[in-house]
Amino acid sequence: MALFKLFKKASRILLSKVYSYIPKKENIWLFGSGGTFCDNSKYLYLYIINNHKSINAIWIAKNRDELKILKEKGYKAYHKYSCQGILSQLIADKVFYSNYIRDFWWILIIGSTKVNLWHGIGVKRIEFNLKDGPIAHIFNGSLKSKIMYYPHYVKPDYMLSSSEYISTNVFKDAFRLEDNQLLNYGYPRCEYLLSPEKFNNKLSTKILSNREIIKKYRHTYLYVPTWRSTNKNFFSEIFYDLDLLNEVCKKNNDFFCIKLHFNTPGIEELAQKDFSNLLFLDRKTDLYEYLDLFSCIITDYSSIYYDFIIQKNKKAILFPFDYSEYLQNEQSPIIPYYESISGSVVHSFKELTVLLEDYDKIEFVSPDIAKIFWGEVDKKSCSRIVSKMVKKD
Repeated sequence: MALFKLFKKASRILLSKVYSYIPKKENIWLFGSGGTFCDNSKYLYLYIINNHKSINAIWIAKNRDELKILKEKGYKAYHKYSCQGILSQLIADKVFYSNYIRDFWWILIIGSTKVNLWHGIGVKRIEFNLKDGPIAHIFNGSLKSKIMYYPHYVKPDYMLSSSEYISTNVFKDAFRLEDNQLLNYGYPRCEYLLSPEKFNNKLSTKILSNREIIKKYRHTYLYVPTWRSTNKNFFSEIFYDLDLLNEVCKKNNDFFCIKLHFNTPGIEELAQKDFSNLLFLDRKTDLYEYLDLFSCIITDYSSIYYDFIIQKNKKAILFPFDYSEYLQNEQSPIIPYYESISGSVVHSFKELTVLLEDYDKIEFVSPDIAKIFWGEVDKKSCSRIVSKMVKKD
């Protein structure tokens, strides 16, 4: 059985090589992002359809729900296994993705120019920098791994990065790339955060309603922890008294939003409770449609911290409640954690609620940290990407 599976995978690799010889159409650019309409792929796609009409930009959806959302907004999109989707993937000159080439039917797009927009920065080890853990075997370089996990071994032609610092210290080794493949242009999703007018993003009624609710309050907090590979229900254990948290926020006319990773278990019942000053955002929420509203971010090791601090005059609370355990179960950070953060630090729910009592005691994020991870921000990420791809032609 294992031998048959290996043979099947190898056959797909050979087939992808054959498909790579099919001629490409220069103005067809494809976009995908792991089964949801989100992330850098989404915002580059929106920028292009609103600012570069000569480019035939097409979103490739992995599921029907994703396709429905795009169709309802009037965007050009195909399911990746539909006839139109298959044809588009065979002849597209360029493909942009925020996760992996599996965002598409990867055997069809090997011959296209592949641009990895990725979905984070931060300090965690990723891909070929992984030393151990549940997925490290994918990147061990053995012949079996190269066949079984071939999409991970297909290098992008270009890789988007937030800064030279991240390219040098994280992405170059993690994705085994040369300097000329790394584009230190910043991220489209952050350009949207700073200049939303360029994107004409069609917000849903629910998002518009939530935004109006959040705007009513004096100070607004977003709690967004990273995912743990142990997949334990840490939230209920750490946030053991949501009623107290709600009362603290209510007393100060503050609002507290919670957005957990979609793989984090065990909060369904909590999310159904009715709190006056707490809101559980849907796990598949695109946070970049909310991120501008928050005064302060609360997180642990999530790379969204670095996106948030690209905005000026924002506060942050770092809450690494399981720091030692996280290092043991996950990966030691490739960049020392406490050297790459700025803001107040707490280690328990009690410390957090005490700090929330007095907003003025929460520290602002140092602009020096933002500059390390983002360089000089000029809100031109998307135009640089388009210029680079057009000049390549």
